[in-house]
Amino acid sequence: MAPWLAAGALVLAAGCKTEAPRGSIEVRDLRLVGVHAFRPDQILNVLATRRSSRLTWLPSAEVHYFNRADFEADLRRMVAFYSDHGYPNARVTKTDVDVNDTKTEVSLTVTIDEGAPVIVDEVRYEGFDMLSANARDSLSSAPLKAGSVRDHDAVKTSRDQAAALFRNAGYPDVYVDAGERPAAQPNHVIVTFRADPGPKMTFGAVTVDGLEHVDQSVVTRELAFKTGATFRSSQVQRTQHRLQRLTVFSVVSVIPRPEDATDDSVPIRVTVAEAKPRQLKFGLGYGSEEHARATVNWTHANFMGGARVLDLDSKWSSIDRGFKFNFVEPYVGRFGLELALTGTIWDVRQLTYDSQTYGGRATLTYRHETRLGVGRSPVRYGFHVAYVHEYLRYGVQPDALADQSNRAQLIAMGLNPITGRGSGTLAGVDIDVDRDVVDNQVDPHRGLGFTVHYEHAAPWLLGSYRFDEVGGDVHGYVPVGTWVLAMRGHLSSIGAASPDLMPFSKLYFLGGALSERGWGRFEISPLDVNGNPIGGRTLAEGSVEMRIPLTPKVGVVGFVDSGDVTSGSWDFRGLQPKWDVGAGLRYLTPIGLVRADFGHQINHIPGLLVNGSPETRYWRFHFAIGQAF
Repeated sequence: MAPWLAAGALVLAAGCKTEAPRGSIEVRDLRLVGVHAFRPDQILNVLATRRSSRLTWLPSAEVHYFNRADFEADLRRMVAFYSDHGYPNARVTKTDVDVNDTKTEVSLTVTIDEGAPVIVDEVRYEGFDMLSANARDSLSSAPLKAGSVRDHDAVKTSRDQAAALFRNAGYPDVYVDAGERPAAQPNHVIVTFRADPGPKMTFGAVTVDGLEHVDQSVVTRELAFKTGATFRSSQVQRTQHRLQRLTVFSVVSVIPRPEDATDDSVPIRVTVAEAKPRQLKFGLGYGSEEHARATVNWTHANFMGGARVLDLDSKWSSIDRGFKFNFVEPYVGRFGLELALTGTIWDVRQLTYDSQTYGGRATLTYRHETRLGVGRSPVRYGFHVAYVHEYLRYGVQPDALADQSNRAQLIAMGLNPITGRGSGTLAGVDIDVDRDVVDNQVDPHRGLGFTVHYEHAAPWLLGSYRFDEVGGDVHGYVPVGTWVLAMRGHLSSIGAASPDLMPFSKLYFLGGALSERGWGRFEISPLDVNGNPIGGRTLAEGSVEMRIPLTPKVGVVGFVDSGDVTSGSWDFRGLQPKWDVGAGLRYLTPIGLVRADFGHQINHIPGLLVNGSPETRYWRFHFAIGQAF
């Protein structure tokens, strides 16, 4: 045993003799000293010895106990980690073991001498001549580069990417070998990748296993390749993704079998497991804005066959309640083109107004996905065109109607100044285009996305309103070590020749758990003469969050929100941003991410009434499910 290891073990054994049974000493802290080439968490994550959570008050807080055998193995793992990542001369020079007086907790400190790294002087590729010029040029994006440290992970990833280029060019049986030899200087090497491509092959016959109630045509129409075409691994992956998006399947596997090839034709085996076609879900929840809520959802994943989906959804809360149905035809003549028919009966009750919606829409959607390179996140495009036909009823609350000084405001909003009500049929065309390049759709850490929206309503579309709405949204995510900087911006405006040509429910408001978190829902907008928010026609908002993980399930965020709403159409110059700052807690549960946010206003809204009283509380607390954006 090395002297530093023996000394550390003896100190720990002596300090804990008779006072604590084996496995009962909690690891309070584990620190690494002398680590410069890597983040300490990169090394700590490969160790068996873990420090206990500092958030002991959380139900998910993890407690870890010291085990001498594990710790001795971890010291060897640290040296192996450095060797694998290009530092073969690294060594552990010292271990400090600090046991508390009650012999129940230990703090461990490990000092490391990293030594000199191995540097790659040159990266060579041999046997790659049959690839196209573009494919060979893409090798420059491989992680192993001249001048970098010889990291075995980078070597393996570069070798895998090189092999993937061959598999995507018709060579599924390729073998790429990586070797190195010393360069002229000590601790410098030349790395060479040699390729044996094997024969060029085509796609062969497709067999499908696991089907019970779903017709085989549902699988074959999703194939991204044709029998006899040049084999490309990207088309195999695309087929896998296409089948996985269908809710009728719970498991999908698309495997080429070059070992069974005949006449240079690769057979493809598709194996699926069908999901339960019918699902009934009940939900109960609570939010700072909705308070108690209840939901019921029934889904049929293979309605009338063909992987068609019928979804029935109902909800009740203090803010909104109603019923929706959605029917999806997933294949309209070609892959990626789908038709959705939606019906809605919905009631919304806000601070100063209410609205009811009866009707539906027909939406034609085309989705396309591609990749910019091996190992990069997919680029997702969406094009949506919808015909909307909805009957709307809306109006202000009775207390706002009773004040005759509101008469001019009611008329300006298109409402009857006597009844405070309005109604009409909204018929229009809704167009959305989106592009998304993020690494994770639920909890992104890297990437960028945007959406552009246009809506046109007119009597010639069989409605009673005439207006145009234009908007856009952009969101981005930048990793900062283990932290994530998340950003979002949104602009939108709606124009109509007169107030009665657009429904009151189309007006904009800000505030709440999803926008300006220093305010309550729908509290930021132009005010009437009494101070009640009445909505506006131009909106701009933005948010910045720093998301910081504390444990695998717990994280905190710091955020800044800014935004405003003006009464005029296209009046972006008239915006006077309202700012808030705050912090939040994130907790990952089996039902999803639960968040709690505290937001404090930087600049207040003079004269604002909240629930009929002047605003005196310049902060808000929000509970919600999922990330804010």
